[in-house]
Amino acid sequence: MPAFESKPASGKAKGIPTVVLAIGGAFLGMIVAVAIFFGSGLANPKPVVTKLREPEVPKDTPAAKAKLNARKTEQAASKFETNFKEALAAGNIASATRMATTKEPGMTSAFLALCRQYSTDSKASTRAAVASALGAHLADKPADDPDFLKLMDDKDQKVVLACIESLEAMKPCPPAFARKALSVGSKETASPEIRERLTSWVRNLNPLPAGLVTVFALEADTKVGELRPVVAEALAQARLEPKNGMELAKKFITDADPKVASAGIRMVAQYGKGNRADALASLLKALDSNQGDVRKAATTEIESIGKIGTADLPALLKALGQTGDASRVKACQLIGSLGPDAKPALNALVPLAKQPSTPEVATAAITAIGMMGKAAESEIAVVREGATSQHA
Repeated sequence: MPAFESKPASGKAKGIPTVVLAIGGAFLGMIVAVAIFFGSGLANPKPVVTKLREPEVPKDTPAAKAKLNARKTEQAASKFETNFKEALAAGNIASATRMATTKEPGMTSAFLALCRQYSTDSKASTRAAVASALGAHLADKPADDPDFLKLMDDKDQKVVLACIESLEAMKPCPPAFARKALSVGSKETASPEIRERLTSWVRNLNPLPAGLVTVFALEADTKVGELRPVVAEALAQARLEPKNGMELAKKFITDADPKVASAGIRMVAQYGKGNRADALASLLKALDSNQGDVRKAATTEIESIGKIGTADLPALLKALGQTGDASRVKACQLIGSLGPDAKPALNALVPLAKQPSTPEVATAAITAIGMMGKAAESEIAVVREGATSQHA
């Protein structure tokens, strides 16, 4: 055998590598186990929290539907607030008004809160949008609103006009708003456009709602030329307590504005039944108006007042003391219609017949005395003098 040929390995030599491999494998397994132990959190365990799962609710149950509707309402409310804010900030009257009329009932609180927030905005266009939106909201259920009242007093005409336009849709109009409207129209700073719109609003109130009668009666003395006639006309067609109605009628009937005076005459006819003496005296006074329409209206009402009786003499005698010729002539004619029963008026007629301010008054006085017949026999000389007067 050659010297370099090796001998077969013994059994001991074969066991050594096997042992080494076994030890290495065991060590490697230990390392892997330790890594898994620490990586899994077992080395530092955390408290276990058991999360209770809500029971699944079928989608078609009432509870599920209610939950879905609530979510939709919440989303709609959020969207409404966002869009309404944008409309107000932009001064978009049309959009703000539309949203006010189409909002869901559940959005009312948020709507009013936003109106209050933006009602003092520095931009007039925004305040006008608030006024229109609030007005549209109040049109359904008119009620006093402090924010709307403040906007009616706004210094900017655009805002005030938006308020007036809103008033036209409020039926019935709250008394506080009507009072404020008439007050706004009476301001010296009120523009012709504002007064024109207020005048149109008052006309459209016909007939005047019962709740506004007192308000208009208190504002009847307004000095605004455009408003006074329509206020008087509205009251002439309203139902007032007779005493108050007659007092206003007597005030209107002497007004320089023929429309106001004419309204007063109609009121006298309406409330004079309970106070005939005041009615007759006021109508006779209206005959002295320099307006033909007023005189004509007064004459018509006097003729429709009914048969004159002795109870009317106090009112007729009062008219004889007035300065207007037309009223005195008519009073003489009515006194003369009583014939002998007019004797108590004789002493008042004689001075008019002797020292007349005009031939017409003297003629009427002498005629009235003559119609008394024998009851005026003591003053027959006055009649004779009249017959020979140059004023045939």
